[in-house]
Amino acid sequence: MTEPRAAMIVIMLLLLPFGLYHRIKSQSTGESLDRRQEGIFILATLRPLGLVFWLSALAWMINPAWMAWSSVSLPNWPRWIGVGLLLTGAALIVWTFRSLGSNLTDTVVTRKKHTLVLHGPYRWIRHPLYSAAGLVIPAVSLIAANWFFFALGITLLCILIVRTRTEEKNLVARFGDGYQQYMDRTGRFVPRILIFVVCAVALSSFGPLARAQRADDVPVFDVDAAWPKPLPNNWAVGPVSGIAADARDHIWIIHRVEGVKEAGRVPAPPVIEFDPAGNVVQTWGGPGPGYDWPQQVHGITVDDVNGRVWITGNGEKDTQILAFTRAGKFLRQIGRAGMSSGSNNTANVARATQVRVDVRAKEIFVSDGEQNQNHRVIVFDSETGAYKRHWGAFGKKPDDAAIGTDSAHTQFGSAVHCVRIDRDNRVYVCDRSHSRFQIFRKDGTYEKEVFVAREPVTAGTVYDLEFSPDQKFVYVADGVNQRVWILRRDDMRIVGSFGERGAGAGQFATSLHDLAVDSKGNVYTGEAAAAGRVQKFALWPARK
Repeated sequence: MTEPRAAMIVIMLLLLPFGLYHRIKSQSTGESLDRRQEGIFILATLRPLGLVFWLSALAWMINPAWMAWSSVSLPNWPRWIGVGLLLTGAALIVWTFRSLGSNLTDTVVTRKKHTLVLHGPYRWIRHPLYSAAGLVIPAVSLIAANWFFFALGITLLCILIVRTRTEEKNLVARFGDGYQQYMDRTGRFVPRILIFVVCAVALSSFGPLARAQRADDVPVFDVDAAWPKPLPNNWAVGPVSGIAADARDHIWIIHRVEGVKEAGRVPAPPVIEFDPAGNVVQTWGGPGPGYDWPQQVHGITVDDVNGRVWITGNGEKDTQILAFTRAGKFLRQIGRAGMSSGSNNTANVARATQVRVDVRAKEIFVSDGEQNQNHRVIVFDSETGAYKRHWGAFGKKPDDAAIGTDSAHTQFGSAVHCVRIDRDNRVYVCDRSHSRFQIFRKDGTYEKEVFVAREPVTAGTVYDLEFSPDQKFVYVADGVNQRVWILRRDDMRIVGSFGERGAGAGQFATSLHDLAVDSKGNVYTGEAAAAGRVQKFALWPARK
């Protein structure tokens, strides 16, 4: 038996005999009351629906499986809130019954010897039993985690609200100006002083709340230290240089195996696919016939529509881009290894870092390159590999000769480290060494640049970026400060961050290098220095 359900049963068992005692006591006069004054609507709805509600609640308390057809998934904390509401409602019922005494009736009709009760809860509210119903009904709905109880309960509360008009009309007729004056100074279901206080607080805090509303929706993350699961075969992971999330929320990483081998351990294959639970789905990668595997792998991108996985490398001779099937079968190579001649070479890349796919236009956008090689974005036809266009910083033609004397940073720096495309068809390009990213139209037209945490560090901070699922936020991986910055996309202001330097879960012991976001808003990070690691930061609460 779950604890909230047990608490509900105990409360109901304590309340039932108390209620029966006062109901029987109030009927000891033997006076017969004419219920027809309730009206046909109330008679035909309130009692039958109330009976259905409480019989259904009884069925759930006996065996929750009997009401499983209308159950919903709720964590325990809202169910315990329901227990608190039920206790409050039960206390109000007890207080009301004791205050009413023999004046208690279950209809709008008053007894011949009915007196106007002005003490107890009636000092502040005219219908405390209905107020109690307003607590008990949502309480039962929350404890049972059942939408049927909630829907039926809301219907009952609406009927009770309609019923109060007839009830108060009868009381005015019975007690005249005395009841009218009583109505003028009390609330129907909630004390008037409480309404006044709530309104005053709401008005006084409206401005701060409005200002805080945007801050309140900033995502909050908790590290999931149990993700991923331990790798099979005693495998180890090297520097994680690339990470991607696909449409199934599977996480793909590409890592560098050389350091693992040098450390005398068994490296996992370079490409690893994890399912949402962190289990290894498949692995592949490495040299093979028909293509030039990178000297040093860097980026990985999954094209779900066409079933392709794109891989880049940033080794000395890595001037090519590779495409594979999801299962690792080679499809296409753009460029030839060791053949680049600078940022205006249109046949090859040079230490390209990432790829993003524009499925509709059948184009791939490449951030090209790193370690002071190319300084540009280049676009190829995704189906043929044909060159389409390229541009440098501010949408201008890149000039490699100007790099050494470019104090104004008119060129991309030594690491054009990421590329992303947002839902508005804007292209975001990470200029890591200049601690900025620039935003372009797809044709290369420059729009704006955003600097991130460039003071007081001298090294570049913008290693990678990604969007929240609703694209309200931009997450920036800062491999210098070992932190993920959260920027609000509409104004590009930093509104939060997570992570810190360290070796523990949720910290970044080596260079925070890359990140990905799944459809639920969880963030995955890769570290790419001496020892690699991939971590999951779960969006909390799971929302939004």
